[in-house]
Amino acid sequence: MVAGQSLTAGALDAPSEFARDRLSVDAQALSDCVTKVGSGRLETFAENARNQCIGIGVDGCLRNQDASVDGIYDRPTYLGCIGLERRYWGWRMDRVIDGLSGASLSQDQRQFLNRTVPELDAMVAAWRAYVDIRCSYETSQYDTGPSRGREGDIVEWSCLNTQTARFALDLEFRLRAHCSSRLQPHYGPACEFGE
Repeated sequence: MVAGQSLTAGALDAPSEFARDRLSVDAQALSDCVTKVGSGRLETFAENARNQCIGIGVDGCLRNQDASVDGIYDRPTYLGCIGLERRYWGWRMDRVIDGLSGASLSQDQRQFLNRTVPELDAMVAAWRAYVDIRCSYETSQYDTGPSRGREGDIVEWSCLNTQTARFALDLEFRLRAHCSSRLQPHYGPACEFGE
């Protein structure tokens, strides 16, 4: 692959669309956005990708629906589109975590990872706890329970999508920076996007 190119849905055998019922999020458009941003400076990759790419899957999904009344979509449509984009970012995050944990490495190559895998597991666990608290906090200004209303659900799901995307992009930035440094451990195939 070309230096500076990001992981794409096609390169990682992801479906080009994550679809449910009549809704779909174009994973290739999301990957293309990250690839375009990734062609710039490594130092600004994660920030630029967060600013330019998070939400474009939701926007495209909503544009493909004809259920809008004055630009407002029904709750299931909003939640479905947000949930589908979050699946994309979760898929991308899982691929980077697999690369960092050495899932694709031989036993000989994994010897360098004995110290980093527990640290990675701890970081992922801390991130999950943080997201639960952060999104609960953001949603807390809305009524609780099943009657909390449309806005509360949308705020919660948007928070989960944004935080999943941010973490995936931050992990990818760390992997890119490590791979370009040529330090040990070498993550093998996970580093191929940067070579």
